[in-house]
Amino acid sequence: MKHFLRISGLLAVLSASALASTISFTYDIPLTQTGVATAVTIPGFDSSLGILTSVTVSVETSLYAGYSATNIGQVAAELSLEVPFKESVTQGTDTLASINESYSAVIGTVAPGATITNPIGGYTPGLISTTNLVEIATYSAPSITFSDPAYLAKLSGTSSSVIVDAYGKAKGVLDSDDGNFSGSVTTAYAGTVTVTYEYAPEPGTIGMALGGTLCLLFGVRRMRSNQ
Repeated sequence: MKHFLRISGLLAVLSASALASTISFTYDIPLTQTGVATAVTIPGFDSSLGILTSVTVSVETSLYAGYSATNIGQVAAELSLEVPFKESVTQGTDTLASINESYSAVIGTVAPGATITNPIGGYTPGLISTTNLVEIATYSAPSITFSDPAYLAKLSGTSSSVIVDAYGKAKGVLDSDDGNFSGSVTTAYAGTVTVTYEYAPEPGTIGMALGGTLCLLFGVRRMRSNQ
């Protein structure tokens, strides 16, 4: 009886694991100027694996900025950088994930006539590169899971693909309460989009897995009884 209960418990665990499987795709969002969308193509769910039950989307993003500012006032003044940042990841009219953050930092006190730049070695307005911009913050969007059958149907099929648009919007502002500055700020974003498909394997796959497990268990039991 104890052996039967152990076998039954093991089969229950195996059945549960066989009934739910996942497959994930992670793609990079290259360094892109804010205000410009980036299209990422992700393979659709291969329906030969089974029945798609849900899709989970997660986003990780890094915010970059470069700037140059000159104190054109008559006194030393404190300078700060503020970058409100919004990002949305969409597929068609469906919003898959979103980020709404605001970066703020005090740069320091700048003497009259002095210029401060970041990167320190020099900054070129409008140039989007990791040598011209510095990572200033990282953000992540809460993972969102979709299980609506109509939406899942759009993502199923061996030849289907998911075109995901990542759009980061930001406007960097050099601000000072007690001084007068001239300068410019360039902002960009980069990151990853991860799509995870959860599905129920085909009944034949489950049957094969359980059948193989049964054969193994009964084989072990017979060997023990013969000893």
